[in-house]
Amino acid sequence: MSRILREVVPPLLTIYVLVVAMLVSLRRRWPPRRFERSPREVALTVSIGYLVFLLIVLFFMTWATGDETALPDAVWEGAALLAIAVPAFLALSAVDALRRRR
Repeated sequence: MSRILREVVPPLLTIYVLVVAMLVSLRRRWPPRRFERSPREVALTVSIGYLVFLLIVLFFMTWATGDETALPDAVWEGAALLAIAVPAFLALSAVDALRRRR
């Protein structure tokens, strides 16, 4: 039971608080404005998101639980997720842009 409290509850609670905070901030200025992002801004967002992901793994998995293999695993598995998510995002963005032009 204590392992669940150490490994599951802190990251789950953190993500929950972040999601609720985002929803509260969006509610104030809903509906969101439509705007285009440059490839540089998208690359910066992806890079910062990846680094935040690694910091979360470092804090919760490596430091809190003592699992020394968590960070190297997260580096490679996170990179694999990026290799899937970024092309999917770009493809769906292109489809959306084509759909809006019609």
